[in-house]
Amino acid sequence: LNQAQLTDICLSYISLELKLSEIDRARSIFQYCAQFANPKKFKHFWTKWHQFEINYGNEDSFKEMLRIRRSVDVMYTEVTLEVKQQ
Repeated sequence: LNQAQLTDICLSYISLELKLSEIDRARSIFQYCAQFANPKKFKHFWTKWHQFEINYGNEDSFKEMLRIRRSVDVMYTEVTLEVKQQ
């Protein structure tokens, strides 16, 4: 699977979990899938997670989403720099 397909599958599972009112499971899928979703390329993923936390989360879960986004952004920035240096 490529990254686009993986994020689409994750969003499909998240949608299923939300239909079943499994909020914590949906959040766990967001957290797992985040490592594969470069914030610069997959803005739709991060927008959906942002909206999810507004609708179902609290201040702590929202801050956690922002923390994960920053760390993933740094991870992809470092990978890009390493590739450019080689």
